[in-house]
Amino acid sequence: MANPSHQELVAQAKAGDPEAQNALGRFYAQQGSERQAADWFQRAADQGFAAAKHNLGVLAQRVGDDEKAEHWFKSAARDGWLNSFVALAAMAEQAGQRALAEQCYEIAAKRGHADAQDALGRLALATETDAGYETARSWSELAAAQGNAGAQTRLGTIYHEGLGVERDPKRAAGYFLSAARAGHAGAQFMIGAAYHTGLGVKSNRVEAVYFLSLSARQGNEFAKAYLTRAQADLSASEKALVEQRLRQGETAH
Repeated sequence: MANPSHQELVAQAKAGDPEAQNALGRFYAQQGSERQAADWFQRAADQGFAAAKHNLGVLAQRVGDDEKAEHWFKSAARDGWLNSFVALAAMAEQAGQRALAEQCYEIAAKRGHADAQDALGRLALATETDAGYETARSWSELAAAQGNAGAQTRLGTIYHEGLGVERDPKRAAGYFLSAARAGHAGAQFMIGAAYHTGLGVKSNRVEAVYFLSLSARQGNEFAKAYLTRAQADLSASEKALVEQRLRQGETAH
């Protein structure tokens, strides 16, 4: 659908186009009109439109109706909607059903879903075994290649700590920097610390304080604690440069 106007979208939806009905439902959901959103999603779902079924599941989750959410996610998953496999996996994980969660994540991950690949990497790393580290690295590399910041941060951790691989601070810093630029608070802390100590990257006090500040602004307690020490090393001109970059919202290169 080539970006129709709202009026055209309404006309198409009323004419029975399920893609337009789903798009209209998303519009109302974004506006906070969940009853209208559900109505349009339902019309599309009644025609077998998988995305609309998934969206009905999302709406049900928002109001705490997990049974209804599961129903719609399963229906969409049967239609091959990958986001629903991930949603079902997350529900299973929350319920302590790890095997089922991994099964659902894997279905989506093998079809290229970055969030599912990231989740499998996270679960594998948590096993703290050599086999788990290898699996975590494999899935995380796939997700990181698609720009998934969580997976990039995990790979940074793997190479920073030498989990199943030789320690490689330079490689770790590269992953942390990519994730930090994407806004990942943990990665911002790690690359900020790396710039402060010169571990894996050339020492740079401005870069250190810049990324530590970004992380601290997102509530990272480690960054908040480290920031005071890092700021003390700055000259007046360096402090001004950091403040300018923070105001502009620029990302370091």
